Amino acid sequence: MKFLSLLVSRSRATVIAALVAGLVSGAATVGLIAVLQRVLERLDDPGARLMAAFAAAAVTVLLAGAVSSVLLIRLAQRSIQELRMELCRRILDSGMRRIESIGPARLQSALTDDVQVITGAVSSVPLLSMNGAIVIGAFVYIGVLSPKVLLGMLAVLAVGLMLYQLPVRRAGVHLRRAREHQDVMHAHLESVTRGAKELKLDRERRAAVLDGGVGATGGLLVRDTTRGVSLYTVAGSWGQLLFLASIGIMLFAGPRFDIPADDLTGFTLAVIYINTPLVTVLNLIPVIGRAGTALRSLNALDLGDESGLRAPEAQGGGRTAGAEVRLRGAVFHYDSGADDTGFQVGPIDAHFAPGTITCLVGGNGSGKTTLAKMICGLYPTSDGEIVLDGTPVEGDRITELRQSVAGVFSDVHLFRTLPAHPRADSEANRLLAQLGMDHKVTVRDGEFSTIMLSTGQRKRLALVSALLSERPVLLFDEWAADQDPEFREFFYTEVLPALRKQGKTVIAITHDDRYFDVADRILKLDRGKVVDPGPVTAPATT
Repeated sequence: MKFLSLLVSRSRATVIAALVAGLVSGAATVGLIAVLQRVLERLDDPGARLMAAFAAAAVTVLLAGAVSSVLLIRLAQRSIQELRMELCRRILDSGMRRIESIGPARLQSALTDDVQVITGAVSSVPLLSMNGAIVIGAFVYIGVLSPKVLLGMLAVLAVGLMLYQLPVRRAGVHLRRAREHQDVMHAHLESVTRGAKELKLDRERRAAVLDGGVGATGGLLVRDTTRGVSLYTVAGSWGQLLFLASIGIMLFAGPRFDIPADDLTGFTLAVIYINTPLVTVLNLIPVIGRAGTALRSLNALDLGDESGLRAPEAQGGGRTAGAEVRLRGAVFHYDSGADDTGFQVGPIDAHFAPGTITCLVGGNGSGKTTLAKMICGLYPTSDGEIVLDGTPVEGDRITELRQSVAGVFSDVHLFRTLPAHPRADSEANRLLAQLGMDHKVTVRDGEFSTIMLSTGQRKRLALVSALLSERPVLLFDEWAADQDPEFREFFYTEVLPALRKQGKTVIAITHDDRYFDVADRILKLDRGKVVDPGPVTAPATT
C-alpha cells in the first residue's frame, strides 16, 4: 500500500474533484502571474480591465484552493479512521499464533506511532495539494512564456533531482531503522508501566531498564530520526538552491540564447512568486517519506491470514445445552523459530461431553493452556482433528467452534460491557452478590460500574461475563488461583456443578487437587502428552 493509493482507494470521486479544483487553482495562478507581469509593464496606467482580471484571478486561486483543501481534509479524516478500523480488523482476522509472534509491543506501535505518522502526512495533503498546484501553474506559465526558458530550467532541475535522490534514499534508510527502534522502545515502555512494582523494589533492574533499555534505545531512535529528517531537510534546501541557480543561469545566460528581456522578467517573477509554495512542498516531503515508511511497516506485519473465514450463521451464545467436543489424534506443534524447544502438544484423544466437568491438570509448561486454545479453536491443529457435535472442524467451521466457547484465561482481558442478555443487569447483579462484589461493583445498562480492581476481583467479573454469554462450552484457566478460599470453594462446589446441571460442557484448568472430586474426568498432561493421573481422592477434612 502506497501513501497516495491510500487516499485514492478511499474515494476516487473526491480525489478527482479535489484535483480538478487544484488544476483550476493552478490555472488561475498562471493567469495571476501573467496579469502581474502586464501590470509591471504598465505601472503608470494599468487600467480597470487589468484590475478586474487581477481580482478575478486572485479570487479564483483562493476559492479553488479552498475547495480542494476542504475536500481533501474531509477525505483525509475519513481515511485515517478507516485506516484504524482496517488495522484493527486485520489484527482480529489474524491467527492467534501470528498475533503472539508479532507481540503486543509491535502491534501497539503500529496502532499508535504508525497511525499517528500517517495521520500527520494525510493532514498535510491539502497544504501539499494547494501549494503544488501553484508550483505547477507557474511552470505552465513559464512554458507558455518561453519554451527555451522552460527547457533550460528543466535541464537544471533534472541534474539536481538526480543528486537530490542521494540524501533522500539515505534518509529512508535511517527512518526505517528508527521505525524498528520504535518497536523496541514500546517493549521497554511496557516494562516501565507494567513492571513499576518490581522496578521500585530493584534499583539495579530499574537502572538497567531506564539506562540500558529506554535510554539506549531512545538514543538510537533519536540518532536515526534526526539523521533521516535532517537529510530530508538538506534535500529540501538543495531543491531551493536549484531554483535560485536556475534564476541565475537564465538571467546571465539567457541573452546569449536570444531570450527576450520581457520573457526573462516574467520567468524571474514566476520563480520568486512560487518560492514560498515550493519551500512548503519541500518541507512536506519528509512527512510523506515517514508516512511511506509507516505504511511499509504496517504491511510487513502480514496480518489478516484468517480474513477468508466466514462467520457462522448461528452463534454459539444462547444455547441451553452444551456442545460435544472431541479430539482425535490432535497435535499442535510450535515452530522452532518461535519456540526454541519446538514444543509439541499431542497427539491427544479426548472427549468433552455436555453435562460434564473435565479438569485439565499437570505441571507448569505441560501444555494445559495450549490444549485449551486448541479446544477453543484459537490454535489450529498441526495434525489430527477436532470434532464439534459430530462434525469435523474444518475451514469456516473453526469460527463456529470459537463462538461455542466462553473462555476465562489466566491473563483475561476484562471488558466493561457485558454480553447481550435479556436480563443482563438483574442477572449480573445477582451473580455479583454471590461473588461478594456487590459492594464494589454494580451493573447498569449492561456495563460494570468499574473494572479498576485487583486481579482476583477482575476474574470474578470475567466469570460473570462468561456465565451471561450462555455459550455451550465454558473453559476456565486457573480461575480460582487468585481467589480467597471462600470464593474458590464457591466456584468448585456451586458454580461448576450448576453449569453441569444446565448441560454445559465445562473444562477447568486447575491445580486445586482438593476439589478434583467435583470433576467427572481428569485429564493430566505431562510434556504435552496425556498421562494416566491415577486414583484421585479428596483429602480428609480436619
